[in-house]
Amino acid sequence: TDPLTESAAIATAEQQGDQPALVVTLINRGETLRMQGRLPQASVDLERAWSLAEAGNNPALQARAAGALGALYLFNQRPADAEALLRRSAETAQTAQLPAVAAAAHNHLGLLYAGRQEPDRARAAYQQGLALAQTANAAEISAALYLNLARLDTGSAALRDLEQARTLAGRIPVPAARIVQLVAVARQAQALTGLTTTETRQALQLSHAALREATAQAQTLGDRRLLSLTDGQMGALYEAQGRTREAITLTERAAHTAAAIGAADLGLRWQWQLGRLRRANGDPAGALSAYRQAIRQIQTIRFDIPVQYVGGRSSFRETLEPVY
Repeated sequence: TDPLTESAAIATAEQQGDQPALVVTLINRGETLRMQGRLPQASVDLERAWSLAEAGNNPALQARAAGALGALYLFNQRPADAEALLRRSAETAQTAQLPAVAAAAHNHLGLLYAGRQEPDRARAAYQQGLALAQTANAAEISAALYLNLARLDTGSAALRDLEQARTLAGRIPVPAARIVQLVAVARQAQALTGLTTTETRQALQLSHAALREATAQAQTLGDRRLLSLTDGQMGALYEAQGRTREAITLTERAAHTAAAIGAADLGLRWQWQLGRLRRANGDPAGALSAYRQAIRQIQTIRFDIPVQYVGGRSSFRETLEPVY
């Protein structure tokens, strides 16, 4: 959803005194802001939504609000708070017969356990989530769960997980969510390890097919953020294949689009990628210019980056240090 559209819906709900609608719209806007990396703004919405839901007597809203805030706390590195809220979300959702909401909570619990280096607990959470998501016929959550299983697995098992995620991503009814999941599948396919030569080729084919589909849908949708995402990730794929000139063209376009819409998180990613590509292409001056642009983007977003990402790696080291 668009935060501006949700802001209008929030104002309407407040004017009408419609508490359930207010909670839902706060959750929707908060989750969108979280996905965009705007964590402080997301926190305001999701903490307010949880406060309102907890004070009410609607289990469905409580389950959704607890799950949304728990996910935010997970990415803000508040694991104890995250686990408590996510467990409450899962339990409340199952009692209220909301398997999709419970599945989403188990997905985030799996991420939390993976971040603690507890792969067995993470796998169990993902598998429990899958059973619930399949009951609910929830393609988006099922795709995310298979994607996260692929991050735990290696070799052919991880490739099978991604093939399942790719199939399910194509069934996601909301176009923007479908595109984001397809790009995530493509990106993970490029990162798989332990593959045979044949499997490596299959993984690259999977990545390319997912990105082609995502790009076509982003063009139809006309969403510039999603177009930047698909162009930049296709550039990353071409970089991995040694198609440097094509990668540069796509990455430059992705970076330009990101700059035009003020998407600093994507701008950092694509300028960093562009610097690598230009350097590999024998253009040190162009590479230096791109790295400087990336550093300027860092000044915009660095305080929105949590201390660590899920997986236990330092977010500064993972995201920013290579630029420096």
